[in-house]
Amino acid sequence: MIGRFLGAWIMQKVRAERVLYYCAIGTVLSQLFLIVSSFIFTSTNSWSCYIPLVFLLFTYVFEAIMFPTIFSLSVNGLGSLTKTASSILMMTPVGGCAFLLVGLMADNFGFVIPFIIPLLGFVVVLIYASHKLSRQVDK
Repeated sequence: MIGRFLGAWIMQKVRAERVLYYCAIGTVLSQLFLIVSSFIFTSTNSWSCYIPLVFLLFTYVFEAIMFPTIFSLSVNGLGSLTKTASSILMMTPVGGCAFLLVGLMADNFGFVIPFIIPLLGFVVVLIYASHKLSRQVDK
């Protein structure tokens, strides 16, 4: 909720393409730090075991504004295809079923390795955001 409200407030002053780009960078870095810190801070006897949890929370803060921003940027300017495109966009998060793959990986490899799946998704969003940002700068 904090990420959504903060992102909406920032988007009043900053273009959506730029906000999406920085949020995508934030999610990718948060996921990378989460994975790496989970292997480094394995002791449950000290405060350091909470560091991966902090990076997970940062992921949620950065991710909060991403889907609505991707949705609005994707359907912008489609004219008569807006309804069809919005239907497809609304079906893709459930249709992807990545959560099943994450669950299977967690059952077989532990709880850290499955974070690679959302990391890959955030990398795709980062590529999309950098493309949208470069097109916005070119105009």
